[in-house]
Amino acid sequence: MKKNLFSFIFKLKKQNKKLIYEQITRIFEKNKVKTDIFSKQKYESFLEDINKLKMDNNKEVIKENVDKITNLVSLSYDLINKKPHTLSGGQQQRVVIGRAIAVNPNILIADEPIAALDVSIQSQIINTLKSLRDKLELSILFIAHDLNIVRNISNRILVMYRGNIVEEGKTDEIFNSPKHPYTIKLLNSIPELLKVKKIANKEVNFSLANRKMFNITSTHRIFCTKEEFNTWKDNNEI
Repeated sequence: MKKNLFSFIFKLKKQNKKLIYEQITRIFEKNKVKTDIFSKQKYESFLEDINKLKMDNNKEVIKENVDKITNLVSLSYDLINKKPHTLSGGQQQRVVIGRAIAVNPNILIADEPIAALDVSIQSQIINTLKSLRDKLELSILFIAHDLNIVRNISNRILVMYRGNIVEEGKTDEIFNSPKHPYTIKLLNSIPELLKVKKIANKEVNFSLANRKMFNITSTHRIFCTKEEFNTWKDNNEI
């Protein structure tokens, strides 16, 4: 799934590298800070990203913007000169998030950004991402396997199986009224996530022949054949 998704995104990046760089940034599961947070000259490690915005190179301007980023990702100013090995995993990930938003992107790709963190820290990072989404009007493409986290952070969900989107909808639609057989199997594996009663599993046939996306509603779509769609519809399953 990830291979197909990233292949599509970074084909776009190659087509217009500068434009995509400024509009799309990314954070990954095992990011580590490889230099001082801001190096010996406190703000230098942010300089490259900030200059991508064609901002003034004046150190006061840079300091002002780095201070803003530091506050946005809830980093303590006391950490400004700390070495990476002295930071906790959560602090390191906050630095990575800060660097990612330094270019003021429209889209942030977050690939399993909390998987390597302690459970106690995961919710804090999720709350930081949600705060950034709201304050910066930032779209986040959040890739994860933990359905509790997906439900917590997402407004819309794409369910993927073997590199294909099989269902798309608002979060409530996917969790409260799943339609595709794979989505149902996935949610039935963690029944406490479902508000509705356990749904009978349907047989999943993943031949791609003659399959396409069908609209259940204006916001909810399912990947299937026309025959499957009509059968499920006749049986009041969609």
